[in-house]
Amino acid sequence: FFSIDPGYRGEKGSVSTQYANLHETDEKFYIPENVYIIGTMNDIDRSVDTFDFAMRRRFRFVEVTVEGQAGMLDKELNIHAE
Repeated sequence: FFSIDPGYRGEKGSVSTQYANLHETDEKFYIPENVYIIGTMNDIDRSVDTFDFAMRRRFRFVEVTVEGQAGMLDKELNIHAE
């Protein structure tokens, strides 16, 4: 599993992620098939509610709440890893 933090945390320019500059290089970058990427987002931030259809079509969204069952992520990944 691989988690990518958003690059917009903190005051402007104060926090950057290690992959923030991938678009600025000619070097090839790929993700192997056996790697799962877990993206996180803050549901309080209303700007994330406007994901366009293309984004929703390419990714699977699974809501994980504090009240969720232990092992829920493992169950979801086993069901959809086929």
